[in-house]
Amino acid sequence: MKTITITALLGASITLAACGGTSATPEPVGAPPPPPPVGQNPTPTTAVGPISSFGSVIVNGVRYNTDNADFVINGKSGTQADLAVGSYVTVEASVDSSGNATAQSVKYNDEVQGPISSIDTVNNRMVVLGQTVIIDANTSFDNQITPKSLLGLAVGDVVEISGTSDADGNIIASRVEREPAGSEYEIRGVVSDLDTNAQTFKINQLTIDYSQAVLEDFGTNTLVNGLLVDAEGTSLNNADALIATKVEYEGADGRDDDSVGNENDEAEINGIVTEFSSSSNFKLAGVTIITNASTRYEYGTAADIALNVRLEAEGRYNADQALVAEEIEFKNRSSSSSSSSNNTDIKVETTLDAVSTASNTVTIFGVDFEVDASTRYEDDSRANLRTFGLSNLAAGDYLEVKGYDRGGSILYASKIERDDPEAGNESEVEAPVESFTADSLIVLGITVSTNASTRYEDANDNNLSRSAFFNLLRVGDVVEAEGTKTGANTMDARELSIESPDDD
Repeated sequence: MKTITITALLGASITLAACGGTSATPEPVGAPPPPPPVGQNPTPTTAVGPISSFGSVIVNGVRYNTDNADFVINGKSGTQADLAVGSYVTVEASVDSSGNATAQSVKYNDEVQGPISSIDTVNNRMVVLGQTVIIDANTSFDNQITPKSLLGLAVGDVVEISGTSDADGNIIASRVEREPAGSEYEIRGVVSDLDTNAQTFKINQLTIDYSQAVLEDFGTNTLVNGLLVDAEGTSLNNADALIATKVEYEGADGRDDDSVGNENDEAEINGIVTEFSSSSNFKLAGVTIITNASTRYEYGTAADIALNVRLEAEGRYNADQALVAEEIEFKNRSSSSSSSSNNTDIKVETTLDAVSTASNTVTIFGVDFEVDASTRYEDDSRANLRTFGLSNLAAGDYLEVKGYDRGGSILYASKIERDDPEAGNESEVEAPVESFTADSLIVLGITVSTNASTRYEDANDNNLSRSAFFNLLRVGDVVEAEGTKTGANTMDARELSIESPDDD
């Protein structure tokens, strides 16, 4: 069994109850804030982030009871069944003195829905209604997309994208769903280049003609640059501008008003740093975050905060509706920049060796991964369980585990997908190279051997000979190996490719 030694393992227990469970499961990192004193009124709280699993819903490592919650899906009344793992939501809830979290509402808005105009499989991105959509290791794809990657999509397909934006206006997709042809177009973003004479504005590269649109929920506000809006329509004009039938006000200063609480309300915001004044004053998913000497940091330091770094901030709102952070947790991905706090993604796909609910670990290909309440679980096997988690796994299950080194004693699994077994014991490993010879290499302690039939590719998907591949290869390069598992820590490679930094 291969163990990656870094620092002490952070153990925690995850028990995924059936839908309607009442126990809040905070993410086991650091000391959690103390619960309110017995007898105190429940504390209002807001959670913004992707759903990691169900039963009722788990967001940012906390289970929210949704028995009596209202579900609002793209501005319309809906149900929990309208949501899926990876859906980026805002949960308005309360936490009682025992730590039980109860949701009053769960709100979901897609970032963009429309036809794909281009796909870049090398850099893992596509363009939808003028918006650059970036796919990373934590992007979930619906079951209608096969394979579950950009390779399962084509230009012209209509897709719905859930996620959050980075500092460059790119959408970092947490979920991608294919929609029927003829579905309504929709885009959510910040107004720019407003022309009141022509009655047009832009959201990133898309021009929106609002001359025929109904303006909703503006109240005393007027359409100006900097507002967060949601625009809907059914067609593009000859200049590829969206002919909007409705433009709905979502928030001021580019932030979602649903995610902003009152003074002393608690919140947990999962997003990407979009504006940065200093490590003590920056914006995360449109919300101003303030840190101070009391702020705790997990998997990084204040010096690691920068544009495009993914964080989760937990704290309370002040009188200015800024979130004063009690804790900052660094996540693994940045969208368009590299940061020391955002580490290389690792992927292992093969049969599961062992699972431990006591230590919250899975072992696959001899590699140990820890899980916690924020680990995303998806069941794409024939069982197709909606409420699915660590306790549902068993040795022999065929899994794809994606994770990274976040400074624990072993690697961290950010996403676990169960599928039906691949034919021929097909397996896959993607990780930095630890060492190599003229015809084999080691990644994650797994020996990957080559043979006369092995194919080789560089980072631009160009075919290489064996000698050219190994001459180009360097220790630390991320390599994807696909082939047959031949032992506990060995595989024969059918294909070896050097991955670019943006590949997953």
